[in-house]
Amino acid sequence: MKNETRCLSNAQVIETLDMIERAGRCSSLSLPIKLLWELKKDITKLEDIREELSSMDKELNEPYMDDEHSELIKQKDGSEVRVVKKGYLEEFTQKKKELLEADNEIDLAVFSIKDLGDADLTLGMLQALSVFIED
Repeated sequence: MKNETRCLSNAQVIETLDMIERAGRCSSLSLPIKLLWELKKDITKLEDIREELSSMDKELNEPYMDDEHSELIKQKDGSEVRVVKKGYLEEFTQKKKELLEADNEIDLAVFSIKDLGDADLTLGMLQALSVFIED
């Protein structure tokens, strides 16, 4: 196992965390303790980025949530949802895209597939952990 700086876009951070959450908790895996510890620390780094991204996303949304930039649309179930007006949608979408494409240089503990030992991993968990596995 070694530390390596990886460049992940915000979209990749979200995707990695979503895959890990769907695949199940890493702590339930029968992996070496040191590897589990490093994974836990690295996942925390990714969660911190996701939290900052969420905050920035809210800031980005705020100017578009007034009556000038958006409108309330009635849903089939009677509830209302606020959507950005067509005249502002392209600008809004471009800003969202730029935010998701922004890169993060993250120091991660990467390991080889051999470090997993005899762990019984599902394909989903292996895919979720792929960002931490050496090329």
